[in-house]
Amino acid sequence: MTKTITKERVTISVTKALPEFYWKTILFNCYCHEQEEVRDQLMKALGCSSSKAGQLIQVIETFGSATVYQGTEIEYERVCNVLGSIGLDVKVSQ
Repeated sequence: MTKTITKERVTISVTKALPEFYWKTILFNCYCHEQEEVRDQLMKALGCSSSKAGQLIQVIETFGSATVYQGTEIEYERVCNVLGSIGLDVKVSQ
């Protein structure tokens, strides 16, 4: 992640190295599941509210995918297992 700060014609770029345990889970749009089904899985996988799950679904439907989790490897595996248990299309990257 890079943050650039510009002040009085001086530009400073700061790059924060992500720790080794940083993983992200991307959920892709699919037309084979009802929104309610996806919402329920997101709530179960992420422990989020129905409203937050609905917001994620809107992003996924608009852009084709969204990062739904960022964090440790152990937790990403659990999130992927919950989402994948109904056949949702997920991708993981480190």
